Parts: sequence; structure tokens; C-alpha cells
Amino acid sequence: MNTNNDLIIEGLLKEYSNDEIQNFELLHNLIPLKNESSKYKSFVYMDIKNWLNLYLSSIKNKKYSYDNIIYEKIIEKIELVSLEEQIKLLKYFIRLLKKDFFIDEVDLYENLKNKLEIEKAKNANFIRYTIKKSTQNITNVLITLLLSLLVISILWCILESKYFHIISVETINFVQCNLVNYPLNLLNMLFNQADLKIDTTFELIFFILIKLYFFILITYFVIKEIGKKVESI
Repeated sequence: MNTNNDLIIEGLLKEYSNDEIQNFELLHNLIPLKNESSKYKSFVYMDIKNWLNLYLSSIKNKKYSYDNIIYEKIIEKIELVSLEEQIKLLKYFIRLLKKDFFIDEVDLYENLKNKLEIEKAKNANFIRYTIKKSTQNITNVLITLLLSLLVISILWCILESKYFHIISVETINFVQCNLVNYPLNLLNMLFNQADLKIDTTFELIFFILIKLYFFILITYFVIKEIGKKVESI
């Protein structure tokens, strides 16, 4: 049985035409109505997608009263759908912005997309959230690399101390302070091609895992950035 809301929607649907401005107005009115309808709610995502396209088209061609993209209007529509669909809509909208040369607007929506992706990862899996957060941008990657360097250096120092003495790898005395010397040795190990004097299987595994960790972290960030560029084409 149709509700009054469904009858209004069906009436508005009959008004679709080839006029972009009229369709833009129709979608603007239909989207909130469909969002409240169990019968039409599943169409909201596609309607918002079409609305975003018409919205940019109207601004680009100056067919409507808007001269600038209004952030609040975009958010008002996007927030009607699930988190995953919000991310998809933002990816689509960013592609439209780049295609139509609204370059100055891109960063604002890229940042929002990244924020929602981190929120999604946080809700789904803590490890995935940590990876997303640590590779969100170049600043986060650098902080992660520095913290990792410090933590691994401390671990190396502890394992080589007289209390454990699990590792006994010859280090270079760059400075007298161990807190600085171990990170410097670690950097030397990562970037110097000279072989370490490793005596045990544990030492071999330990340093292989360190190199692998830094390689994966940096490679993941680079691939992610390349992916963003490909998406924008």
C-alpha cells in the first residue's frame, strides 16, 4: 500500500524532463523524500550521484543561481547514505571536480574522503585503522618512520644489553649516546649496502624483518598515492 510520501514521490517522478535545471530541482526535493520511504530508499545513492553531476554542471555552465560549490549542500546530501556509500560518492565527486577543472575545491573533499576512510577502517579493524592513519599523508608517514626508528632502536639496544644479550651485532660508534647511536646504526643498516656481521639465525630474522617492515610501509604509501593519481584520470 502506498503512503502519502510515496504518492508525492511518484507524482514528482512524472515531472522528469530533458531540462537539467528542472531535474536538478526535482532531485533536490526527491532525495529527502526517498530517504524516508522504505520503497524508494534504495534509490537515494544513485539520485545523489546524479544530483552531484547536475549541481556541478549547473555551476560550470552558469545555468543556475549558484556561482560557487557550497560545501554544506554537498554534505547535507552525502550524509543521507551509509559510510561506505559516502566514500564512493566523494570519490565520484572528486573525479567530477578534476574533470571540470574545479581544482581549488579538490583538497577539501579529498580530506573529507580520507577522514571517512579512516573512520571506516577504525570501525572495521584496529590494525587496518592504524595503517590508514599512519599513511594518510606524507607528514603521518614521516612521523611513523621516526617513531618506528626509535622503537626498533630501543628494542635493538635492549636485546643487545648485558641483561638479554640475544643479539651481538657489531655496531659503529657514531656518537657516545646509545639513544642516538642505535638509530644511526639502524639507518646505516637500512641504506648501506655493506653486509652486517650476523652470527645467529635470530639476528638474521630480526634484521630481515626490520628491512621488510620499512620497505612495506614506504611501498604501501607510494602505491596508495599512485592509486589516487590513477583514480583521478
